[in-house]
Amino acid sequence: IIARISEISTLVGSIASSAEQQATGLQQVNTAVSEMDGVTQQNAAMVEQATAAARSLAEEADQLARQVARFTLDDEPRAATPTVVHKLQARAAQAGRDIARTSRRRVGGGGAAAAVAEDDWSAF
Repeated sequence: IIARISEISTLVGSIASSAEQQATGLQQVNTAVSEMDGVTQQNAAMVEQATAAARSLAEEADQLARQVARFTLDDEPRAATPTVVHKLQARAAQAGRDIARTSRRRVGGGGAAAAVAEDDWSAF
């Protein structure tokens, strides 16, 4: 009986040690996921800022193209037409939507953080 008790005690000690190692591993995974969520949120904010800057630049380019279109230059190629600017605006907006969709897939079921990510992308 004493030998069995000693064997069971050793097994329980091993189980406790393994459980402690797993808890430490889970804590490290949780920390890594939290850091990734923070970086994802920062990336989302930067994408939003870049999209706003691209839209502003496209509007300025459109305005400049309209102003330059008033001039007629002989034997010179014409300046970019507003349709080119509109195409660039559409491509920039689509790129922003694609990045947002990819970020949402990566955030996945992150609970409250995922809900915040959804709210941040509603502007797209």
